Amino acid sequence: MKTLRFTMSLALLTIFSVSFLNASKKNLETDFAQADSINPKVEFSLFYEYHKNKDYTSAAPHGWNIIHTNPEQFIKYKPFRKMEDILWYMHDSTNADDNQKAAIADTTIFLYNRAMKTNEDLSSYFQVKKAFVMENWKDLPAAEVIAEYEKAISMDPSTSTFYKDRLGQLYAKNAADDNDFLEKALELYSQMSEAEPDNALWISRIEALAQNPEELM
Repeated sequence: MKTLRFTMSLALLTIFSVSFLNASKKNLETDFAQADSINPKVEFSLFYEYHKNKDYTSAAPHGWNIIHTNPEQFIKYKPFRKMEDILWYMHDSTNADDNQKAAIADTTIFLYNRAMKTNEDLSSYFQVKKAFVMENWKDLPAAEVIAEYEKAISMDPSTSTFYKDRLGQLYAKNAADDNDFLEKALELYSQMSEAEPDNALWISRIEALAQNPEELM
């Protein structure tokens, strides 16, 4: 029974993602806003308890009802972070096939975009996680992913060095004569090395990037 419920949950998620991609944002939000029969407090209570018990399959539909109606009412309980837990679990810890994972990736990006508009205090967190998902879950052009990481770091210069390093490696792998990615990578790792002078990794990154000794000066 649990396997059946999980399969149904994945199927609904796929349908949701396809609907999202094919519908305008206005129509999508209007469709969910018409769910007048939903009792937000009951829905959130069920969502919260199922999530707490890691019954993500049961939690998901209640979570979406909150996300698509009035998440502001429950923002201090972090509904977007809880939905993020569910989507990451579905993507990384289940037997979802490639098509289902693609749907989960699209839905996760939708969640992050909505979260940034609703939960502005955590917008930089959601932006950098969006960049990570775009890099690792979707086959997108490097320039598009780089732009998302750059946006995240501009929103919060104290972004974790884990994500800054991912940006630096994207710069390095995609450096060419017709872009400035090499210069950006050197600048990024130089800043990181200044902030963490005892971290040998940043020095090694700079040395790997430098094409001649003068670039290290």
